[in-house]
Amino acid sequence: MADRKCASHGEQLLGEIPTRIVGGRYGRIHPRPGQQVKLKREPENRHQNQAIRVEGQRSARIGYLPRQLADWLAELIDADKVRIEGSVPTAPVPETECRAGACPLVLSVFTPAGAEGPLVKREVHTGLDALHEAVRRPTSTPRATATPR
Repeated sequence: MADRKCASHGEQLLGEIPTRIVGGRYGRIHPRPGQQVKLKREPENRHQNQAIRVEGQRSARIGYLPRQLADWLAELIDADKVRIEGSVPTAPVPETECRAGACPLVLSVFTPAGAEGPLVKREVHTGLDALHEAVRRPTSTPRATATPR
């Protein structure tokens, strides 16, 4: 999967992350199986400055990505190292599951075309390995340290 390309954007697909939409019980919009959703960084969110909002059509709020996942992805998104897309799985999802604020979601994570990717050339076995490498790579060049005498 890690070598697949998104033809419309010329991007490299790093992998997919199965997760859930949280906070949906406060919204009025509930996604349908197979629906594509928009993911928008929400740094001004007063509860979590790393928040990633999940939106339906016309930018209506459905909910958010879980805090731990958003904290991890937000830094990569803000640094333009990755772009994410989301969709509700097409497998039957009980409507009550989405209405209860636990709707499943699959994130597709891409590295932007033409940009220096977030990966260091290493052996990558799965898409999740590639995502882990994206996090491990330092965002700046490490400073030289003095050699002890």
